[in-house]
Amino acid sequence: INYTYGTNGIPVPSDKPYCLNLIDKDLISKQIKQAKEQNVDMIVACMHWGTEYSHEVNSTQTTLADQLTSAGADVVVGNHPHVIQPFQWVNNKPVFYAMGNLISTQLNQENLVGLCAGLDITKKEDGSIVIDNVKADLMYTTMEGTYPALRYHIQVHPMKNVSDETLQAQQCNKDYTTVNELYEASKAIVTSLDSNITIGGIFE
Repeated sequence: INYTYGTNGIPVPSDKPYCLNLIDKDLISKQIKQAKEQNVDMIVACMHWGTEYSHEVNSTQTTLADQLTSAGADVVVGNHPHVIQPFQWVNNKPVFYAMGNLISTQLNQENLVGLCAGLDITKKEDGSIVIDNVKADLMYTTMEGTYPALRYHIQVHPMKNVSDETLQAQQCNKDYTTVNELYEASKAIVTSLDSNITIGGIFE
């Protein structure tokens, strides 16, 4: 199931309301109920939410995360801020508030950081779902050139595979000049609300 806070000013065609779901608490509850009635194995909610360029989770996100997981969503994956935000277990369900940019040519270092997440899903004989071994790898986009010139040789790497020399050569606004500094700062953001997630282990 998918919901968005808005469309950046692009009107939704009145004759095509099925194009997308705007965030609506009643609609969310209704669609989760419908999904459960179809005996689906699990429900993943993808949310377009959050404050752009902020690492902090806002109150709307936490309220919706509680509603989604209470109603029956098994996993919540969010994005929109263009930066990573914390992970949190909510009602014993994993919530990734914002995955950041997996691939990006934006101008700030924090916009070149993203997450790849992994988890184990087990369906038990009684039909219940168990989710564990939740982890996330920090990713980083490298490129040559910078705005307004063309950018090329755009590549996505596990952050730990990027060298300090490559990081320093990036033509972007930098907060950190070593990979270790950027990695530890990014890890601290992801685990700031909940440390019950493994950072690393998917590509490493």
